[in-house]
Amino acid sequence: WNGVRDTINESVIKLSTTAGKYSPVGTYPISAKDAQKQLNDNYPNYTFTIKDGKLNIKDNGDKNFWDTDDDGCPDLNIEIEDENGDTILINGDKNEDGIPDYNIDTNGDGKPDLNIDTDNDGKPDLNLVQLKSWKPSRCVTVNGVQYASGISAKPEINIDLDGDGIPDINIDTDGDFKADLNISKDGKTASVNIATIESWNPNQDYKHQGFAYDTIHHKPYLNIDTNGDGCPDINLDLDNDGVADLNVDVDGDFIPDIDIDSNGDAQADCNLDTDGDGIADENMIAISEWKPEAVNGKICTMIINPSEDEPSDQEDENKPDNEVMGSYYPGDQMGGALTGDSTQLLGLLGLCFTSMGSLLYMIYILSSKHS
Repeated sequence: WNGVRDTINESVIKLSTTAGKYSPVGTYPISAKDAQKQLNDNYPNYTFTIKDGKLNIKDNGDKNFWDTDDDGCPDLNIEIEDENGDTILINGDKNEDGIPDYNIDTNGDGKPDLNIDTDNDGKPDLNLVQLKSWKPSRCVTVNGVQYASGISAKPEINIDLDGDGIPDINIDTDGDFKADLNISKDGKTASVNIATIESWNPNQDYKHQGFAYDTIHHKPYLNIDTNGDGCPDINLDLDNDGVADLNVDVDGDFIPDIDIDSNGDAQADCNLDTDGDGIADENMIAISEWKPEAVNGKICTMIINPSEDEPSDQEDENKPDNEVMGSYYPGDQMGGALTGDSTQLLGLLGLCFTSMGSLLYMIYILSSKHS
């Protein structure tokens, strides 16, 4: 301009971007903040226009040793060889949010403890817990590899106690991130909705609050909690032999059919199955709905009054009544024993005859006086 050549002081141009040291793969803006105004003010002979640029972060294939907290100890996606020489990935962050999603090692032994992926599909299957933050407390070294570990998180559902890759307690069957089967109250022994899982092949691909994981569909067969209060309602196994003892649901409608405990004393007193054929023989009563509550602090049941008017149509009615007192059981000598009902009938007939005799005697006395 008029033969004068200006030299621009580039120190006023301050570039910045929203990308950080461990930002996920993607495109981020590059801006110069207020540099455009400063240039135009300092160099009135020119008009400066600054456009934002783009910073493209590409995947170089190596996501190991991410140090998200800048403490010098790698935190995420650590590859370590196990004792068999196989490579395992622990503290894996699939969605690149800086928080491990699966195969989390909580104690620094180089083995996954939480959110274990058994089928290698990138979604956790066992020992699920949703981490809201990642704050490892120590740096450990396994097989010469250094990485961060040491968190206080504990497993919540689909817990594998014996390390066989099959859940033992707190199994989630419907993808709502809540335990449905083999629920444990003490964190050790499954006590509600018990079902034996013969194999573990999760493939449901559920999502809960943006967290992808797998589970399976399975139905309980023992100690079933129908109202979700944590107290078993039907098919109760009292002696831990794997066979239901109380409130047995024969037809699978979640309403007990036989061996019902009506007062919470853990003893069957309604719809008793005396011969073990799965059909009620005594105290028959139809239950159209099942709304149990905790009774006596022992088991869940509801107060039911057994019906004494509904006779059983089973063959057991032809058997001798064990409650009949005395020794009047002629048995084969008399062509068959008298049942409790027969004894009651004879008693009523005797009472009728005695009353008629007394009445006739009184009439006789009155007639004698008048004559």
